[in-house]
Amino acid sequence: MPQGWAWARLGRAAAINPETVFEDVSADTELTFVPMAAVAEETGRIDLRLRRPAREVAKGYVRFQEGDVIFAKITPCMENGKAAPVPPLTKRFARAQPSSMCCDRSSRNSGISGIGL
Repeated sequence: MPQGWAWARLGRAAAINPETVFEDVSADTELTFVPMAAVAEETGRIDLRLRRPAREVAKGYVRFQEGDVIFAKITPCMENGKAAPVPPLTKRFARAQPSSMCCDRSSRNSGISGIGL
């Protein structure tokens, strides 16, 4: 393990599928939508070109934001390495993804970046 790193349970270092509030987003605001196919296997790249109105993704989707780490929670996608850090985004608004993926958000006091997760 690299110097300066320490073992920790994921729940102590990050929030799993944390609440991300959409209240300040109008129903017509276009949000980035990331289906499973938009996350590249093993490279950690995300295709951020797809958009959907907030009203279409307000329920039934996992929300994430810049700095989070998203990963597949179903087989075989998890086995194929579908995981990625969320890069800087053009808007501060939350993004949505199908519930077949999970989101980790580094705890503010953990001192851990999303890349470290």
